[in-house]
Amino acid sequence: MQYTEGEHHRHHRSRGIGILHSNTAKVRSIKARSVPLLSAPVFMSPGDRIHNDDVFDYDVNPYVLVTWSGAPSSKILGYMASRDWVKLADKEVKIYDYMISCKDMVFPWSSDLGKIEEFMAEKVRRGADQGVPEVGGRVGWPDGSWKVGAAIRMRESDKERLEELVKAGIDVVVLDSSQGNSIYQIELIKYIKKMYSDLDVVCGNVLTVSQAQNLIQAGVDGLRVGMGSGSICTTQEVWVGGRGQV
Repeated sequence: MQYTEGEHHRHHRSRGIGILHSNTAKVRSIKARSVPLLSAPVFMSPGDRIHNDDVFDYDVNPYVLVTWSGAPSSKILGYMASRDWVKLADKEVKIYDYMISCKDMVFPWSSDLGKIEEFMAEKVRRGADQGVPEVGGRVGWPDGSWKVGAAIRMRESDKERLEELVKAGIDVVVLDSSQGNSIYQIELIKYIKKMYSDLDVVCGNVLTVSQAQNLIQAGVDGLRVGMGSGSICTTQEVWVGGRGQV
């Protein structure tokens, strides 16, 4: 899917891979998240109270980590889950009254994701999995990171945009054009494959075999098929393609 609105949360809720419009900030935000780690956790102290559910992100981060002072650098004491907070009859109670101790659920930060998954699976077998984020609830790369792509245009200035997007960690770039079989797109495909050989390139749009053939020969990895399908798109009239013409 391709979208320009919304924050990284929309990407997580949508599943699959999202394509952003040349936005390195959102790419960094998405690539910073790993399964099953909480990459942007909320920290609170045992004496704090939670009056509403604004502190929870039910799709991405439904947990609050409890530290001695409420600061990330302070000693970790436990955690609490949104599902436990929702069940509280009295929302004015302090966090320490219902938080879950993490005394036996701490492991070195340097542990790889395989060891983390084994650790969490063992806790499930022992029945001590309350509030533990579910492994496999989302689909990511083997390193736990999300897949994300970005769309750019055929302008010379977009080469600079592409460089920054690659640095931010995109997995695929989409060349955004209603008619992909052009010298501009073909030359850009060759440039990308020369400069970033490991980066997948999706381009288009195409409607005929000859259009697709030219792009495939240029080295493209994927094609967008169909022309002028948007409700306000004039490609079908301008290029006389995409549907039967009167």
